[in-house]
Amino acid sequence: MNAPDNVIFHDIHEVPRYTELQNIFSNPDEDNLWKRVDLARLLVLEHCFQTQPDKQDIFYADFDVVDVKLDHRAVRSCLDGAGICVPITGSLIENSYIALKRGKCDQYLASSFIPRTIASVKGSAINGYGAFCDSLDEVVTDLNIFASDIIAETYLVEPSKYVTEADPFYQECGLN
Repeated sequence: MNAPDNVIFHDIHEVPRYTELQNIFSNPDEDNLWKRVDLARLLVLEHCFQTQPDKQDIFYADFDVVDVKLDHRAVRSCLDGAGICVPITGSLIENSYIALKRGKCDQYLASSFIPRTIASVKGSAINGYGAFCDSLDEVVTDLNIFASDIIAETYLVEPSKYVTEADPFYQECGLN
């Protein structure tokens, strides 16, 4: 696969909670892929917090995010202030990039983001995006902050132009 040298691939099943929760999908072959993706993003973040206790800031970014901009002033401002950073594209908040600071907003993974997403994907939702946005609303309300305190500029999720290998299954799903 065409990937940068600093990218190390891991099997998602190395995240124990992901494997434990596979039974929530009634038929993984037919269920919407985005249900699994939206839940996996959050479980990867949780796993990183659990397995890397020496790290203060944990970043999740989809593979096509070219640079997570660890030290960008907008990212630092969000993390150092509210403890969470997400980008916005147009008028939509992105869940393809999530940064959390240990001891500030990481507790919301277990108390809000993951439970809401599990409930959403078990139900009739086509993905976990609505649950993600509801959890962000909870963070903003609980911390008595503005949504702008957790949102960084659009270019944070500038696509890398990497293309996954052509796979007929991906093409059927409209992913390639």
